Amino acid sequence: MEASLAACIPAALLATGACLQCEVCFGLGTSCTGDLEACAAGEDSCGIAVTASTVGIENQSMLQGCMPSSQCKASPFSVNFGTGMRTQTSFACCLGEACKTATVT
Repeated sequence: MEASLAACIPAALLATGACLQCEVCFGLGTSCTGDLEACAAGEDSCGIAVTASTVGIENQSMLQGCMPSSQCKASPFSVNFGTGMRTQTSFACCLGEACKTATVT
């Protein structure tokens, strides 16, 4: 928590507005929970990524954290590794309270 505050104070002195914080987590399935962390310079959005991987069986994982909003439009993308092996990742970007109800399609 102290590190997040320490990162926000210089940002607040250099620019108006609050320091962006995003929930940072990784989990198997379609949800995860974690702590709020201050975003680095250039990371102006919170991102949620859901990856579906198939290697014989299908698994899903979710990753949340800070990211540049320019990457929000890079979704979805998929890679086919051959028979029965594929991965597809989709992103959703959000800010603040909207992240609690954001869905990834």
